[in-house]
Amino acid sequence: RVYSEEGISWSHIAFTNNDAIIEALEAPPLGLFSTLDSECLMPKATNESFLRKVLTSFKDSSIIYKPGKMASTDFAVSHYAGEVVYDAMTFLEKNMDKLHPDIIRLMAGSQQHIATTVFNDPKFASKRDGSATAMPKSRRRSSAGRGSTSLD
Repeated sequence: RVYSEEGISWSHIAFTNNDAIIEALEAPPLGLFSTLDSECLMPKATNESFLRKVLTSFKDSSIIYKPGKMASTDFAVSHYAGEVVYDAMTFLEKNMDKLHPDIIRLMAGSQQHIATTVFNDPKFASKRDGSATAMPKSRRRSSAGRGSTSLD
């Protein structure tokens, strides 16, 4: 009604229930995100092992599936906007969210006690190659679900 009064042209959008899609992505222990986090904790995990687990877990799914018959590292997610195809080749690395060594050194030398305590803790120490040890994103404390992390 407000749009009409303001002279704004519009049409009603019917929203579909996407609970099944959210469940496939987020539900522990076999949702896509849980599977990804679990693989990140495995010492010998690879992007290929992650893809195998996803395709095995969702072998009868119409939401998450292999998009074609050809051998590839792709999987697809079908949702209200259609099919979106993902290449699994960088999923593990991106989910680890490693900090740059310069940031670690800066924070370890901070004048803030909490920063020096956290960044000098051996659990979070830099590896020999200079990259920081990291945890899967969902294992960190979050104030609003998977999207934002909290420093408290």
